[in-house]
Parts: sequence; structure tokens; C-alpha cells
Amino acid sequence: DYLHKDVLDLNEFRQSLAGHKPDLLVMDACEMGAVEVAYQLRDSAKILVASEEIVGSKGLPHKDFLGHLIANPKQTPQQLAKDLIRLSADDTMNRLDKGKAPAAEQLAAIRLDRMQPLADSLAEMGRKLAASSIPRAKLKELIEETQHFNLDSDDRPDCDYRDIAHFCRLLSEEVEDSSLQAAAQKVEKTLAAATLANHNAGEELMEGNGLSVYLPSSPIQAAPTMKSPGGKHTLPQLAYQELDFDRATGWSQWLEMYFG
Repeated sequence: DYLHKDVLDLNEFRQSLAGHKPDLLVMDACEMGAVEVAYQLRDSAKILVASEEIVGSKGLPHKDFLGHLIANPKQTPQQLAKDLIRLSADDTMNRLDKGKAPAAEQLAAIRLDRMQPLADSLAEMGRKLAASSIPRAKLKELIEETQHFNLDSDDRPDCDYRDIAHFCRLLSEEVEDSSLQAAAQKVEKTLAAATLANHNAGEELMEGNGLSVYLPSSPIQAAPTMKSPGGKHTLPQLAYQELDFDRATGWSQWLEMYFG
């Protein structure tokens, strides 16, 4: 809200959903397919449909979504979520065929009741990383090889969100530490169990597997802010350490150890 210089942060967003808990929460906004978002909203909805990447200015194909729901009113939430991913993929292909920019080049449906096991596995992997002897330069290289998002911008922290499964796969393949490899593989397994459906389009997003995580190879921003279009206003945001995910996993601790 640029008029009042305010941002609806994740704590306030969760409060706004209190007492409702929809079957599907569809996020027509950029980069909401992050584990930090999913974990914060783990008790606020049953399924999250969101994109790791930027969502185009035309937005998701809500007419197709609602038309499909009207035609199939008895679907389970799980099946409807899967169909929304398929409809979004079809919309992307149709737009590309017509030379238009797609709305969501990546979109996934995530089971929010599986967020605690995923957070637990990420916490364990973070502890293994903190205890490992991986050289800082090697870890920085693996992070920078990992699929990142907001591909058209170098703005931080946006471009520091990277695909969880891709990072875990790189750790498994390129680090000679059996305990860390096992931890990374467990994260992949728990993430797969939480992912109902996932779609990505284009070679630049081939490793978009459903959920991203904050993965900078430099110090974490101490006082995060966002700028309004044109840069006229600077709006404060929650610090990373204030998020439920970081409090539950200590994710920022191993990052600070390597890059702080």
C-alpha cells in the first residue's frame, strides 16, 4: 500500500485467514512459492497454489480456473489443485503460441499439512551443512549453480530465492559427505511428498521443482525493505529471522556461519 507506506507481511496475512482455512489458497503474486511462505501458512489453508517465479501482469487464468470448477463441482481439493496447474500450463502454451508473455512460467500445488516434515528435514540438512567441512568457495559455487528466480532482475533478496530440490541434488552429486548426502536426499523426499503437481516452462526454469528457499551466497540483509514502482517509497518488511520457518529451522544460522 504505497499511499500509507505499508506492506501486508506474512504474519498479518496469516491473521487475515484466521477462522477460514480454505481448501485451496491460490496466490496470484510473484515468488510466493517459497517454503518460508508455505510454512508460515501451514495451518491457514490445506493446499497452496503458488509460483516460485514472477507472475505476469495479466495474472493467472482465473476464468479458466472458475469455469473448470463450475463444470466439475464435486472434485476433491487435491484433484482441483492438480487441474489448476494443468490449466495454467495450457494457458502458458497458448500465450507463447500467440507471441504473448505467459502468466506463470512455473506453478505448483503444495500440501501445507506436509510442511512440518519438510521444515524438519531442512533443519537437519542445515545442521549437517554447519558441521561439514565444505570449503566456502565450493558452497558458494553450488548455490550460484542452483536454479534461482526473478530471472529478469538482480534485485536482492528476490534473486536469492533458489529451488530446494535442485540445491539438494547438487549437494548429493558434488559433495563427498555421506551424512550430508543422506540429509539432502531426505529433503528431496519430503518435498516430493508435499508436492501435488508442478509445471515449469522454458529452458531457463527447468529446475523449478515446486518450492524455493532463501539461499544467498552473501550476508543476509539485516533490515529488508521493498521499493515502490519508480523507487519513490521504501517500505519495511519482516526480518528473515522473524519468520516462523527460520525460528523453527535455524536456516539463517548456517548461512551466517558461511557468509555472514
